[in-house]
Amino acid sequence: MSIPRHVINIWKKPRQAIGGTSGAPVYNEGLQAQYTAYAYEHTYLAVGGADTARCTVAVTPLEGDEIYWNYVGNRVTITVDNPIAPIFEGYIESVAIADGATKRVRSIADMANAVSVTYFAGGASAQATMATDAASVAEYGTKQKTFDAGNKNASGAAFATALRNRKLADLAQPLESFAPNSGGGFSIDITMKGLYHTFDWLSFEVSNTTFAYAPPAAPATLEDANVCVARFVLGEGLLPDVFTNPNGSSTTGNGNGIFYNDLDASSPFITTAAGWSRTKERRGGQTASQYLQETVEAGDGTNRRVIGITSTNFSTGLRTIYYVAANTDVEYTTDPAGTSRILDTYSKPVRAWVVRPDRQIRIVNASVGRSFAGTNTKYISKVQYKSESQEIIWTTESDLTLDGTLGIGTYTKTAGSAANSAQPRQFY
Repeated sequence: MSIPRHVINIWKKPRQAIGGTSGAPVYNEGLQAQYTAYAYEHTYLAVGGADTARCTVAVTPLEGDEIYWNYVGNRVTITVDNPIAPIFEGYIESVAIADGATKRVRSIADMANAVSVTYFAGGASAQATMATDAASVAEYGTKQKTFDAGNKNASGAAFATALRNRKLADLAQPLESFAPNSGGGFSIDITMKGLYHTFDWLSFEVSNTTFAYAPPAAPATLEDANVCVARFVLGEGLLPDVFTNPNGSSTTGNGNGIFYNDLDASSPFITTAAGWSRTKERRGGQTASQYLQETVEAGDGTNRRVIGITSTNFSTGLRTIYYVAANTDVEYTTDPAGTSRILDTYSKPVRAWVVRPDRQIRIVNASVGRSFAGTNTKYISKVQYKSESQEIIWTTESDLTLDGTLGIGTYTKTAGSAANSAQPRQFY
């Protein structure tokens, strides 16, 4: 089987690639490096889009150090057969180098350049002012983390402030870890996250009284769920009284937003009411991503919703947020011959690296007269792709994992991997 070349393109860090003010952004994208990506694999989710990816690259130890020290946090795209349409876009979360007897990892997964601490003061919850490391913010964008000090002593505020400052000093730069390398030799492994994960970088408590609005005219505490989502992800030029986002257009120097253009009036966004209301408050260090996840997954109570950040538009150089109704179109079918291929609705093979979730797939079978219990179309909520085997693992909304070989003449498939799962589960 011929495996097409996968290429990892490393660009500037998103914060360093943009400047200017809201409505007048300045872009300075720049390709920093390009390598063949070996053992590449990625995961896409219906809610969030591009989720995670990883690959190895064949470089010299000197080049490996260049990647290790300079490219953690950089924007990255993976391309295969179309250089202007990446199959994955995100940022480098970590770089691991195995060299001789030692494996070292440099990562921004637990990095935090804006730190706060919650604590109890007089029987009530309080939060220390967010402290930031300006140099780190200027390089990576704002990555917040909230710690809980509990009710340690009568001087809760003083303790919280000291803990905040200590944590900021420890976490403001990418963290390194070391472990034995049992395999020996030299290798470099790159782990990536989709840009939607940057909503997990925002953990400061949010309420009508503890978090600034732009402009500062706090609306009602309880609002329709769709409006709550909008106040977290859109810029103030599109919606009054949005929450200020340190990585968004409301912060001077971020242009129209670091990770996506939050002032794009053409952003695909649901404007009709969800039909249920919730508070906009985030408490106890809950991240924006966690808040959005639980809100979006509830949909309108009947129908699904999906959210994510688009890939960079080749013509405009911009990315945008989308929050839309889930796709109900049947775009894929399984191969009735029992292969692991995914076919389109015309029975033509779909390139494995472009298969995506948020589609319906029709499960077909070559056995004449064999029928399925219930419907034979399913909504795909997750897709995993592995380049070396050209394997697609897809998951339905009920977490029934299918790894391609459905078995001619049968209507059940083992959940999990074929090698380790013996209990068959029927399609519902």
